[in-house]
Amino acid sequence: MAASSSSSDIPINSSGDINLGMRISNSRSTPPNPTTPTDTTPPMVFLTLPVHTKFSRTNFLAWKSQIEPLLHAYGLSSFLTDPPSSSTSIDPLTGQAQLDSTFLAWYKQDQMILALLRASLSEQILAQVVSCSTSGDLWRYLTHTFSSSSRALLTDLKKKLQNSTKGGASCTDFINQIRAISDELAFIGA
Repeated sequence: MAASSSSSDIPINSSGDINLGMRISNSRSTPPNPTTPTDTTPPMVFLTLPVHTKFSRTNFLAWKSQIEPLLHAYGLSSFLTDPPSSSTSIDPLTGQAQLDSTFLAWYKQDQMILALLRASLSEQILAQVVSCSTSGDLWRYLTHTFSSSSRALLTDLKKKLQNSTKGGASCTDFINQIRAISDELAFIGA
């Protein structure tokens, strides 16, 4: 990993990828003994996100089209919904309250996802979301705030495509114009 870092101190390697650590495997060299209890806490998944398009006010659908497949591929899209309820129990040895280990594992993974999402935002957008404390809070805010303007862009591009005429342009220029609009539509997930 290269030593370069952004203003948010998120490690970025030499190829421009945000690196939030290395993946931890939950594999074992020998099968577990069926008589011993197994750890039910899921392993932490560390992610690397190639930052090709930082989220700004005008590219929500393009940004979302990069983030969602990554979270789906790692089985982390459920973190964008409501968090599990936390529960406390009393430690019999110390008598102190402690959080449920499942919730703690969820919280750690959620904070990793939150850091990844924040690192993929432009500084202008980042300033608007500093109060979001979970990845789900951030996702809901961005979706609510920016999806309608993205839908307007989508509608505008579709109208441009439908209303395109060759006019006095050469065939090559006309095809390139249609291709550019189609590429933009594909990029934003239409």
